[in-house]
Amino acid sequence: MRHQEKTQLDIEHLLFELSCCVNNLSRYRLNLNYDDIQQAELSLNKLELIISFVKQAKKSAEQHRVLTRYMLKTIE
Repeated sequence: MRHQEKTQLDIEHLLFELSCCVNNLSRYRLNLNYDDIQQAELSLNKLELIISFVKQAKKSAEQHRVLTRYMLKTIE
């Protein structure tokens, strides 16, 4: 259970850090030239994909835990 809590905290921390990166990229975009803007857009898209993937993985892990608990209660 502690491993799950630590993993949950790690995921939350990563999501926070990634969100900060996305916000920073959006802010700095105003001061960039065209080539830099294109590179920032690519980086932003990659970060958004990572955030989406992590959120989906987190949701799947939570659903798996609920299902496991239900199955264990059913067995008892």
